[in-house]
Amino acid sequence: MDITWQSGQFIVNVENNQVPRIDHLRAGIDLVHGCHYAEARRELTRAVEQNPGMDQAHYYLALALLDGCRPNRCRRTVLDRVRRHLRTASALPEARVLLALVNEDDGLRWRYHTEIPRALVELVALVAPERVAELLAHVPAEGTRTHRVLTTALISDDPDRG
Repeated sequence: MDITWQSGQFIVNVENNQVPRIDHLRAGIDLVHGCHYAEARRELTRAVEQNPGMDQAHYYLALALLDGCRPNRCRRTVLDRVRRHLRTASALPEARVLLALVNEDDGLRWRYHTEIPRALVELVALVAPERVAELLAHVPAEGTRTHRVLTTALISDDPDRG
C-alpha cells in the first residue's frame, strides 16, 4: 500500500507493504534442535529456495529429512534427497561426515567393514564439537564406524574428562 498526501509544504510518502523477512535458516535450525523435523523441513526448504547456494541450509535440511531416524530405516527416496543435499553442502565437513554415516548405515554396510579408516577419523576431527553432538543426537546409528568415531571425538573433546 502506498499512501501519498500533501499538506502545505510537506509531502508524506508512507509505504506499508514491507513484510518482515523471516530467517528461515535460523528457524529451521532451531526446529531441528527441538526435534520438530516436519516443521524444520518446511523452513529449511524455504531457506534453500531463497538461497540455493547456502550450504548450511542444505546440511540441516538433510538432517531434518532423516526425521531423527536411523538412515537404514528411511525410504530410498528420502535417502536420495538426503544425499543430494549433502553433496550440495560438501564444503562443510559435517555434511561429508553425515553423508559417510548415511552411506555406511544404508544396507548395514558397517556389519561387514569393522576397521575404521584413518580418513574418517581425520574428517571427523574437522567437525566442530557442537556439530558432532548434533549428529549424535539426531542420527541414532549406533554400531556404525562413523558413530563410534563421532562418539570418541565428543568424549575426547570433553574438558571434564581426564
